[in-house]
Amino acid sequence: MKTLTSVFLAFLVVLSMTACGGSDDAIVEDGAGVGRGSPTPVHLEGRKPYGVRGEIKRITAPVAGNEGSQGSLYVEGPIEDDTEFAMANILLSATTQYLRRRGIKDIPATFQDLAIGTRIEVKFRDKAIGGTTAIAVAAVIIILQ
Repeated sequence: MKTLTSVFLAFLVVLSMTACGGSDDAIVEDGAGVGRGSPTPVHLEGRKPYGVRGEIKRITAPVAGNEGSQGSLYVEGPIEDDTEFAMANILLSATTQYLRRRGIKDIPATFQDLAIGTRIEVKFRDKAIGGTTAIAVAAVIIILQ
């Protein structure tokens, strides 16, 4: 019950942040996306390219019949030179893009390709909130293994 409450509260916080200040005008082309309205994360000066890189520890699947429910992930990994956080509660949206790294190419993937123990890296859509553990909406999830 505690986990469900935590996920729900995280969702409400991110939802309120998005509703109160989010604008599609903040999404810019950076070579990985097409610009306004795309899931391309904003690369603000001083931000690292990836929010988190690590192993999926928990998956909450979308609720069938509820279009507002896209699911969530909890990821843990070390902080690296190009990552911001070691742990993150990641909320998934209808625009979250799923990719699988194959050599030097990223090929399309789906939510169903994710599993506990899978190593991923995540680009956040907007600035994450949180101290030790980030709470953020995923723009891009790249499956590494």
